[in-house]
Amino acid sequence: MGFAASEKEKALVISCPEAIDLLEIKAFDANSKNWLDTECPLIVLDFKETKEIFPAFYRPIVHFNQGAKSKKKVLCSINLHPPVLKKLVEDGLESVFTPVKSLSNALEKAGIKTKKSGLNTNFVTPFIQGTQLTLKVQANIPVKAGAPSLKKAGDVAPDIGITGVISLVSDQFNGSIALCFPTKVFLKIYSSMIGEETTEMSSDIEDAVGELLNIIFGQAKATLNNKHGYTIRTAIPTVLTGSKLTVHNSQTQTSILLPFESEFGTFHMEITTER
Repeated sequence: MGFAASEKEKALVISCPEAIDLLEIKAFDANSKNWLDTECPLIVLDFKETKEIFPAFYRPIVHFNQGAKSKKKVLCSINLHPPVLKKLVEDGLESVFTPVKSLSNALEKAGIKTKKSGLNTNFVTPFIQGTQLTLKVQANIPVKAGAPSLKKAGDVAPDIGITGVISLVSDQFNGSIALCFPTKVFLKIYSSMIGEETTEMSSDIEDAVGELLNIIFGQAKATLNNKHGYTIRTAIPTVLTGSKLTVHNSQTQTSILLPFESEFGTFHMEITTER
């Protein structure tokens, strides 16, 4: 696997390999100067995949920590497995690795104010692009995206007859994604998908909504995790149908409405997050 670095909210997040052995230690040494030279004030070592750390790694990580301090950077570690953390504590390295529970905690420790779960372009764009690409490939339907907006209390909900909902679970936040269609709009979309006219709801149509959402979610998740340092986990969609469906959110949550327009009518996606 090796070490892989990505930037997320002014933090350089370094994903560590399954075993930090002599070969990986050489790779760490080869990259450490470049990592220290970045403008990020926080460096986070992510040990999510790491099951073993060779003691030979202690010396270079001490030097790396000293280098970070000399450049006025904060070094933290996240996702340390209990046996690995226990060994580091026993060996007196806890203050060097500085374990914290999550990236959010590391950002707080470094005094970095995180972006609120609002109209974050890096976050919403993969869902917009994923929706457009998926509808084009699966149903041969061009889709135009409208302007994203924050859902406010008292907003009148668009007409929803069928919706696919999938959970958003990550180290940064939890929430959900709802892909919502008026019934008549999705019947037309489904007809385009299968190449024949469909006028009534069925279990196959419900499955199609779930599959479209699953594809969109998979594409967006890959982009957000690999390019922007999120840790969104895999989830399974649920499909709901009814005459007056509504997506509810609490006062502690933020909801973003992403409207779309197709030749068959409008539909929307609602992304709800809570840190």
